[in-house]
Amino acid sequence: MLKFLKDTHKLSWCAILSALAFILSLVEIPTPFQAYLSIDFSEIPILIGAYSLGSGGLIIIVILRSVLRFALKGTLIIGEVAAVLASIICGLSFIYLRHFKKGPKSLLAVYLPVYGLSIALMITVFILRPSWWLYAFFLILGILIFILIINLIPKFGQSEIKDFLVESVIVIYIVTVLMTILNFIFITPSNFLGKLATYQTVLDMGVSLDDYLITYILPLLPFNILKYTIIFIVFYLIRRILTFFDKKKEAS
Repeated sequence: MLKFLKDTHKLSWCAILSALAFILSLVEIPTPFQAYLSIDFSEIPILIGAYSLGSGGLIIIVILRSVLRFALKGTLIIGEVAAVLASIICGLSFIYLRHFKKGPKSLLAVYLPVYGLSIALMITVFILRPSWWLYAFFLILGILIFILIINLIPKFGQSEIKDFLVESVIVIYIVTVLMTILNFIFITPSNFLGKLATYQTVLDMGVSLDDYLITYILPLLPFNILKYTIIFIVFYLIRRILTFFDKKKEAS
């Protein structure tokens, strides 16, 4: 990290991408899931930073974006904490998968976090609502089968689009599961109450667990899937354009 901070070229790129992420974070697109759930595209510059600058650049860009937004827009601290967690989870997952996607241990490295999260999610659902475990099981099974099929499609082979598709699906899955769990535990209660709170605080106020899950937590699943699918599609297109111009520059 200290070596990264001494590189003025990388720091300049961090500043540019942070400013771009901040500007994009101000443009919020409403969604049909809940009034408080909106999509912004600040993760696109963050992913570009993760792709080109690594984990050091990722963390700096995320922190600068959130500091700027908190200082100039006056958002809730817990909201910015949630945004920082989501962006860092997304960026680090993407870096991790790109780092371990080659070599004899690649399959283990790629699928270990997916299966680990799947088991954790199943246990969580079973503890909270045993009657829902079958829905969670088929949802997780469908995602795992989808990832496996993509990885085995012959026509994709070892192409860039196949690698990116697998990486994107896994990252979206990781972010969706982790952020849903974190929202359930403390982010959503803290946002609504304006202070640090947990789901138990909400239940103590007389809200039933079913109402809490159905009204506030379950909408996060399609929201995060939609949000990060759009972000990764745009990121892929931008990356292809940048790669095209880099190749033309090298050829000239």
